[in-house]
Amino acid sequence: MLLFESTSDWIVALGLTMLHSLWVGFLLLGASAGLNAMNRHGSSRSRYRLNLAAFFTLAILSVLIFIRLYEPVQHLEVRSVASRGFAFIPGGISDQRSWLETGSYLVAIFYFAGVLLHSLHLLGSYGKIQKYRRKGERVPEPWDIYFEQLKRKLRTGHRIRLLGSSGVTSPMLVGILKPVIMVPLSMFTMLPVSQVESILSHELYHFKRYDHLVNLLQAVVEVILFYHPAVHILSARIRREREICCDEAVVSSG
Repeated sequence: MLLFESTSDWIVALGLTMLHSLWVGFLLLGASAGLNAMNRHGSSRSRYRLNLAAFFTLAILSVLIFIRLYEPVQHLEVRSVASRGFAFIPGGISDQRSWLETGSYLVAIFYFAGVLLHSLHLLGSYGKIQKYRRKGERVPEPWDIYFEQLKRKLRTGHRIRLLGSSGVTSPMLVGILKPVIMVPLSMFTMLPVSQVESILSHELYHFKRYDHLVNLLQAVVEVILFYHPAVHILSARIRREREICCDEAVVSSG
């Protein structure tokens, strides 16, 4: 009798993958923390790339662990598993298998419930942003002209547009095929001109660095590996360093 059979194959592999990804993730988190500490006086760009590498390495390794565990050639007999640590379970081979499969099914229920909830939250946020985008308005003409000049200066291309919205509370870069920078309409009357210029430059640097694409992939990984503390810690570091990178780019551009 095999440990992995029929529909339970991938469920058992999923449970074991979640377990192994935890210690792998904490090793990567510790390594990245040490390298960040060594580079605390270095550039924000290098720290950003380091955290990004640790983040996506964890995602890739988690997938590889699952594939390795689910691979047919890795199927092991229950007797072999029992001899490696499950022998203490009372009852025979069938009881051991039943205990393992029951635990795996419970883990699978927890996992897919978490993925569903986080997916719904992500889709809800996306839907809200799209609603604001559809209701977006053109910004005052002087700023529209300045934005076009700024795009040419930073060489970001002509695809990206600027829209004002009364619904958003802070500037944001949204969209993949038709990217848009959305800003609060009140920003143009409440803030000094120099600060508005810096904000627009900051968002254009996000676009120039393809941060909107990276952020999308980042959000997908956060949904898939929602259970992993290291994912959320690394993700927070990435977002912090990303903002610092754009701030430094604005300052260096004068």
